[in-house]
Amino acid sequence: MILPVFLTPAQKMACRISPACIPISIGILILVGLTCPIAAGIDDFYIDGTLPIANDIPHIQALLRRTPDGPPLETDEYGFVPIDAYLDTGASGILLSRDTRDLLGVAKQPGAVFVDAGVGGDQYFEVSEPLYVNVADFEVSDPMNPALYTNRNGPWRLQLTLEDDLLIGPLDIFGVPVMAGKIVVLEPSYLDLDTFDFKGFTAALCEPDAPDIPPVDFEVPLRYTDFLYFSHPDNIPPFPVMGYNPVIENITISYNGQTSTGNWLFDTGAQSSFISTEQAFRLGLVDADGEPIVPPDFTLPVGGIGGSTEAPGYRIDSLAIDTLQGFKLIYGHPSLLVGDIGIIDEQTGEPIILDGVFGSNFLDMSFTLEFDMADSPYSHIVIDTVRGVLGFDLKDIFTPPAHCGDPNHPYPAGDINRDCSVNQADAAILAEFWLASGCDPNYACHQADLNGDEYVNLLDLVLLQQYWQQSSWPPQCGDPGYPWLPGDLNRDCRVEQTDVLSMLDEWLSDDCDLLNWNCAGCDLNKDGTVNLVDFAILTQEWLTCTHPAGC
Repeated sequence: MILPVFLTPAQKMACRISPACIPISIGILILVGLTCPIAAGIDDFYIDGTLPIANDIPHIQALLRRTPDGPPLETDEYGFVPIDAYLDTGASGILLSRDTRDLLGVAKQPGAVFVDAGVGGDQYFEVSEPLYVNVADFEVSDPMNPALYTNRNGPWRLQLTLEDDLLIGPLDIFGVPVMAGKIVVLEPSYLDLDTFDFKGFTAALCEPDAPDIPPVDFEVPLRYTDFLYFSHPDNIPPFPVMGYNPVIENITISYNGQTSTGNWLFDTGAQSSFISTEQAFRLGLVDADGEPIVPPDFTLPVGGIGGSTEAPGYRIDSLAIDTLQGFKLIYGHPSLLVGDIGIIDEQTGEPIILDGVFGSNFLDMSFTLEFDMADSPYSHIVIDTVRGVLGFDLKDIFTPPAHCGDPNHPYPAGDINRDCSVNQADAAILAEFWLASGCDPNYACHQADLNGDEYVNLLDLVLLQQYWQQSSWPPQCGDPGYPWLPGDLNRDCRVEQTDVLSMLDEWLSDDCDLLNWNCAGCDLNKDGTVNLVDFAILTQEWLTCTHPAGC
């Protein structure tokens, strides 16, 4: 058996387990359930028993070109061979292994050096020649056909690994730059228990208006955050392409009656999830120096810059995330490692420790070193990098809480489009069929005949107004009736001091684009710069509140 060993490149803000070939067919399949513990509300979605190691991290296919329409880079021995890369939301850039750069003949930029600095130490990279990066779905119909690699980016410079790790092997990591402005669709690993056929964790990148993006059952907001550090004294430009990383805010964990809330890096490249020693201290798991008070439930080997160590792990009571649909996504008894993972603050030069890392063991199949296994509850995970939300498509055996139109959450009168809320979408349908007659059966007028008299008229408008903004479940910040305003940068449905502070962090930035999520959303007029125009937009909404609970 090959024991997994962690890798912590400094360009990553999280540890990962090696994607070595581990015999996944051995062990017990533990199916997630909907049994509801005391901590979960009646309308919360509960998943029990997430284990410490994800079976896999998402894969994509990629190729490189020197010109937009030129031939792909090829190997001397085999000709064109696609790059089997890991799609990693925790990586700010694109990293080529030494093996891949040598096989494809990727040239380095003479003299250029990029140092990825983290609290664990510095890692030095060379910088590539400008290259065009083309990406295809991992399950593309013909991976040997370069014409099918339609997702084109660049020209970009990439990070070039100096030497591959002898134990882990070559790793090609494609981070947030290739995802910017796209919809990322992840499909978790799948094991057929009858045939033992296995499909790995795969990824596809779609345009925002693509018709085949799977619908999701609920969503969690993401906040794109600047973890970049260009100020290392050894850096020599030109720099490689870099982008902001997604963070899930206000994740609450609990153990033995203690709770702690923090903001976690959303990292598909981490096969295990972490909490900081500070978070563990708040739960009473470790002391102020990070030494265990509670004996760990397990340990895992963690390797990084400067050597390796054993990281303590715990099965805590719960991990809860607020969804945009109003209920909580609760992982019961999840397994988490404890360790400080972070980066260097660009402005102060001081270390920033992440509260936690939300890794792929919460998305994909997960297992222990004893080969107990837990299935994923999801058919797909959808990362919308345009809206900044993370969507979850549940397997058919599960039903999300507050299901629109069920007996406990009926359609309110006036809900013409059957989304369980009466809002402008319903008013638009009413306007479309205004003064229509012969609405029998009612669907002939798209149910705009609210009172059933076969006409769409003032009587129906009165009913719509009577139930205006009503919903089958409590309204949430971000609902159509309670939207995020342009100046609501932290998306709490309030424009206030915290939003000003966010804008100050990006003040006078003049490179706002999709790579940095328009400077963390602060480029409100999308002109590429955070300046007085954006500040004026924010102040126009100053102290405006759209929160359903008021302010």
